[in-house]
Amino acid sequence: MKEFSINDIPEFSNKDRIVVVGVIGKSPYRYPNKATPLVPSELFSQNGIQCLWDERQSVLYLHAVTYFDTNRLCELANNLSENSNSTVKDADAAHWLVASGELAIESCKAFALLFHLCHIVILSSPTPVFDVGYLQLFKAIDAYRNELTGPITTALIEAGVSDAWEARGRFCCPRLLFHFRRAPTPLRKNPMALKRLEHAIEDQIYFILRKSRVITNVCVKSSFAIPKNEEFVYISTEEGTGNARDMSTLVRGLVQMCSGIQPEASSRQTFAQFLQMHLDVAFEQGFNDNVGKYAMSTSFFELPSAKSWRTRAQALVPIYMKESPTLSDDQDNGDALFDALATDVRFSKARCAKVLPIAQASYAEGLPSHYSSQHHNHKVNIALGVVEAMARGPLAGGARSRLRAACAATWKTRRLCEAPSLTSHPCINPDHDGSKDHSSGVRYISVCNCGRSKCSRDDPYTVKAANFTFYSHAAEECGVCNTLQGIEFPVFQPSTPSFRAASVKGVIEEAPERAERCDGSGDSPDVDQRSEGWSPDELSPGSAKDDEDDEPPCSGDALNVMPVRGETVSAKVISRQPSTTEYLPGMLHTNSPAGLLPAFSSWSLVCLGLSSLYSHSLGLPEHLQPGFLPHTNYLLPWDCAVRMEHANIWRTSSRGRGKGGSQHNLTVKIFIGFEYECPRGHRFMMSSPDSVMSGGGVSWGRDGAGAAGARLAASEMPIYAPCVCRPNTMLAQLMRLHVVTPKSSVHVTLSPKVQPALGVPTFVPRPESEGPIKLSSAAYWILRLPYIYSDERGPVPRPRNAAGYMGYMLTPLFGLQE
Repeated sequence: MKEFSINDIPEFSNKDRIVVVGVIGKSPYRYPNKATPLVPSELFSQNGIQCLWDERQSVLYLHAVTYFDTNRLCELANNLSENSNSTVKDADAAHWLVASGELAIESCKAFALLFHLCHIVILSSPTPVFDVGYLQLFKAIDAYRNELTGPITTALIEAGVSDAWEARGRFCCPRLLFHFRRAPTPLRKNPMALKRLEHAIEDQIYFILRKSRVITNVCVKSSFAIPKNEEFVYISTEEGTGNARDMSTLVRGLVQMCSGIQPEASSRQTFAQFLQMHLDVAFEQGFNDNVGKYAMSTSFFELPSAKSWRTRAQALVPIYMKESPTLSDDQDNGDALFDALATDVRFSKARCAKVLPIAQASYAEGLPSHYSSQHHNHKVNIALGVVEAMARGPLAGGARSRLRAACAATWKTRRLCEAPSLTSHPCINPDHDGSKDHSSGVRYISVCNCGRSKCSRDDPYTVKAANFTFYSHAAEECGVCNTLQGIEFPVFQPSTPSFRAASVKGVIEEAPERAERCDGSGDSPDVDQRSEGWSPDELSPGSAKDDEDDEPPCSGDALNVMPVRGETVSAKVISRQPSTTEYLPGMLHTNSPAGLLPAFSSWSLVCLGLSSLYSHSLGLPEHLQPGFLPHTNYLLPWDCAVRMEHANIWRTSSRGRGKGGSQHNLTVKIFIGFEYECPRGHRFMMSSPDSVMSGGGVSWGRDGAGAAGARLAASEMPIYAPCVCRPNTMLAQLMRLHVVTPKSSVHVTLSPKVQPALGVPTFVPRPESEGPIKLSSAAYWILRLPYIYSDERGPVPRPRNAAGYMGYMLTPLFGLQE
């Protein structure tokens, strides 16, 4: 036999009269093909119509290989995924209902083409049971054929067909035969009972097809016909069918042949003989399958030549096998095959189309004029719940996608800006450009630089607004801050209008010992490891015994005595002059490039007045420092024993607190306090890194209040601590350092260094090359710390809770100078 594809038909013969036989239906798994034993047992691996030409009998076999074949269906199931193609928009391509509808449409096109090009069509079935699912397929084929009447007529006219073909569109109404490939086991050895079963099935099939109006009395009105007085059902037994799975039959036949035993002759005809009877009728007089009053009328029938059939087939194949258009969302109906076969998909589409407006209405219900992404996500989840509860089928996923897109389009015109502030609060203004300032609607209570006035502050979005702008406005409202004496910290001074931020690159790397110091242990290096100055280990409460000691000033055992040095000029160092064209993009820290200063100062150091403003018995008065929680408005006294290095210039002052004994040693009292401030405006002092001040009259332990002050001065205080107000999850930030200097010629110095978190630089108010900050004596000084810390990489994130947070004001912080 000569084999070729329906899509590429060669000139296969010069015969004047041929009969075309089509084979459709289903085949079991691993079965060669449905056309056996009529054609060779070959397993076709591709979908399509295989053509096999029998030159001797003048019969052309058209074998439809579709997904109705079990082995092809298994390949689809293995390869079914989200990447599979689908003609339905937004459909879940991996859903079996979508795939089955697509396959039914593809198979129906092939079957419809065979009903148009064949004289006889064989419906093959692996079991002796007629599948009523073919009724839906037959109706779809008839609707599809009627839908293509116009294009078919045009194509046939252009191909130059005969008048009969032009009038009817085909050369005959094909005759449909049924081939059931496996007989029931009890009837395989009983030919008479098998024949009775065939007749019973014929009656059932004819009744079903007539009741469903698939066939009519007039053949021209139907896609196919059934012979009225001839057998059209054949049930095969396993013997002689060529079933590759029946190994036992093949082995028995081989044994009989080797033994010389002649096989028993069967009186039952084979399927080839059954088909030959219909072929003989086709070659002799043709088919006339009209019934009823139309039985005497002659139906149209023609045996075309091989050449004319090839011409008609080439004209009809592109029309029948064209790809189905992709169905858009606004199309109510697709083509005839989709309407007839994709029932589940149509139901899902109709259901989703009804549910989608309801879900969108649930999203739009109660929406404000503008809302946040959190509210948008909440409403989307509600709308998706409606879809989940009411939508069904493979298009439910596409409905959810369209719902998300519709909700996103609504939110796009009503969305809030939601730009995060430096305290992680979103902006509540409608979406805007950079011409409008952000606002989160959150307001805090803070105190001015001197602590006399409480002001309401907006949630900051820039470091300058947090550390400079607010305190400038607060100073104007206070009216006192601007009149106080203070120490100005160096800032950038431009010399040209075209100044800009400097390009500072590189990741900030802290020294290993700095990271170790941030663990809260408060340990300090030994005296011998320091270059100069002061260490908390040298500070201790003063006592009469210290003043009466006759130890020489340079004794190494005098660790309780702090040396006080006069101002000395250190070795000359080459320092770079501050730039007047480029400023430091962040705040000043220990790793900042030399010669760059910040554009504004984030720190403040002011003097409230004389040291007499503070009374340790009363604490900080409410009119001077409002907002303190009860019993937390006290500074800690620190009795510091000092040793003078230049005795010839020291004279005991009547204002000093020197006590008898050696004129080179004296004890001075310093009052210090670390003030924390929470967003609600609550203020309190800390008596240690982990405890809040609780009144000034309480016992400070065996060593007294002076020892507690010394320990506080030597401790690395945390930047954030839990506030004692409710809820206790509110964090308070270290915002001020209070220092009341003694009435003596000894000056207290400050070296503030803050590392707000691990892995960030250590921030300072001015370059370290300028030395510590010298405070005047007998005065009340307040150092205000930054509200937000920021380096070249941006602001340092603020913690949400104090658990495990590592950020401290580092030591040494205090020092003394003559």
